[in-house]
Amino acid sequence: MSLCSSFESLRESGVFVRKAVLVLLVVSMLRPSAADETRDLRITPVVTAVRRAGPSVVNISTEQIIERPYNPFSAFADPFFEDFFRHFSSQFPRTSYRVHSLGSGIIISPDGFVITNEHVTRRASRITVTLADGREFDAEVLNSSSEVDLGVMKLNPSDPLPYAKMGDSSDLMIGETLIAVGNPFGLENSVTTGVLSATGRSLNLGGDIAYSNLLQTTALINPGNSGGPLLNLNAQVVGMNTAVKLDAQGIGFAIPINDIRDMLVQLLDFEFVKNTSLGVEVPHDPSAAVVVISVRPDAPGASAGIKPGDRIVEVDGHPIGGVLDYQMAVLRKELGDEVEMELLRDGGLRNVTAAIGEAPPPAGAEEVKRRTGAEVYPLSAYVARRLGVPTDFGVLVHRVQPGSPADSIGLSPQDVIILLGGKRIGTVPQLMAELDKVPAGGRMAIGVLRGGHLLEATFRVN
Repeated sequence: MSLCSSFESLRESGVFVRKAVLVLLVVSMLRPSAADETRDLRITPVVTAVRRAGPSVVNISTEQIIERPYNPFSAFADPFFEDFFRHFSSQFPRTSYRVHSLGSGIIISPDGFVITNEHVTRRASRITVTLADGREFDAEVLNSSSEVDLGVMKLNPSDPLPYAKMGDSSDLMIGETLIAVGNPFGLENSVTTGVLSATGRSLNLGGDIAYSNLLQTTALINPGNSGGPLLNLNAQVVGMNTAVKLDAQGIGFAIPINDIRDMLVQLLDFEFVKNTSLGVEVPHDPSAAVVVISVRPDAPGASAGIKPGDRIVEVDGHPIGGVLDYQMAVLRKELGDEVEMELLRDGGLRNVTAAIGEAPPPAGAEEVKRRTGAEVYPLSAYVARRLGVPTDFGVLVHRVQPGSPADSIGLSPQDVIILLGGKRIGTVPQLMAELDKVPAGGRMAIGVLRGGHLLEATFRVN
């Protein structure tokens, strides 16, 4: 071989070697490192579920202002002084102090509807909700039920919020892995795991506090977890953490999400929460399509052209998949606001616009009006909080007829009737029942809350 050909061969070999080295370098850069491969193996279904649902879990901080008479005898351990104070406590100046508590909650819609336990927000004068990303919002309680320990609140964000998807608690399997997320002892976004131990459990915490049909889990639930989600591995909420059995180790309880969904249909009924209405009746089954059952002839829905059999598929641009979507969409509105709706009728779509009107008077309200001159509605937690009334029971005065018995004692709109004839009043039927005990022309004592103060008077019944 000539010297020239040998040189050419070496030169070509060098080019090949350089190309090979370059290819190996690129391949080595693209290939995951051992650490990356190990990390991929560590991303378990639990990790994935927490990443997906975790941002929808919130920290709830409440403040309650408690007032009580100042007790100058508190330093004396003597029954005489205690009895004296109980008899004459109204003569002593009142003192107030703040009580703070913590809990958890779940965002269930991008515009800020939040569910939690009723006992987390009970009698709170101020509620602050902190998101996983650190943002804080003041929350407004829309409604609550102590019977099932469920409350629903509303935030007012400027941008859509992360929210959790509700699962189905009816197909849960004993032994299935579950994840509890919450803020135990104020430790934000804590995660515990366990399995479903049992369903249909009952739990009595003493006194009037009792729960039934609970999920039992080994996922640790501590004070502050209340109101947080119990997740499955699909990142769906299958329950709400609500209690821990303090005399046992590692036993937690949660309300099934199907029970919560059913109760939300009642709690988000805007005719009760805000005393507003479209006059359109829809199914109360959370899983059913929103097909109009009936329309009141004199209601806004009828004026807009809504008819029985119409399926509501969109409200103000929000898709309507079920009655909860429909209720939350209308709850965003106030009296007099317009609602744009898309309806499916005879296979075609049509758009209508309706104005939010007043809810129809409840049963017994017409008779109350005849005998007292006061138009009344049930009192919701939302309205009570708006009025600054420290209660979620009573009957709301809506209007007062001039010259009526109610007008003669100065009853005014937004007063809350809580006593009649010495009996506590929580509903319109209870108010009617007490009125029935008095003949026409008889007199009754009435107790009314106005701006947090109790006013009492006696009036003559028609």
